Amino acid sequence: MGFTPLWAVADILGASIARQRVQRDLVKSKETLDLRVFESAGELQQQIKAQHRARAELATAQQRLTELSREAGRAEIATGFFRNVGKVFNSVNRSPSAVAGTVRKSRVDNLVALFHMLQHYSGNLPEFLATDPNSQRAPPYSTKLGGLLE
Repeated sequence: MGFTPLWAVADILGASIARQRVQRDLVKSKETLDLRVFESAGELQQQIKAQHRARAELATAQQRLTELSREAGRAEIATGFFRNVGKVFNSVNRSPSAVAGTVRKSRVDNLVALFHMLQHYSGNLPEFLATDPNSQRAPPYSTKLGGLLE
């Protein structure tokens, strides 16, 4: 066995130091990478949780929208119902007015006056019809009234 030249020992020692430096740098790089992966995994978990919350909020909003849509439909039906009820009330309120107007236009009071006049002169009706000027209007009025009532 001989001795190893000094330059060979220096090369071996230099290579060993370089290997230790590379190994230390690799360990640091691995630690840095592990830290980055851990941070990224945390961020990813937060994003996943946020996505789940957003989906839950969306489902709640869709359910509420469906409920509001149904309520709006029921309100529309109720509005139509009350409009129809209002129309019925208006027609019921107008019917007595229309009947009263028709009675006023029909001149029932003239007919009543004719009956009173005939009743008043019932004892002397032929003389009344021959002499009183108002009695001359009674036969044409009665004829016209009969035609309207047919």
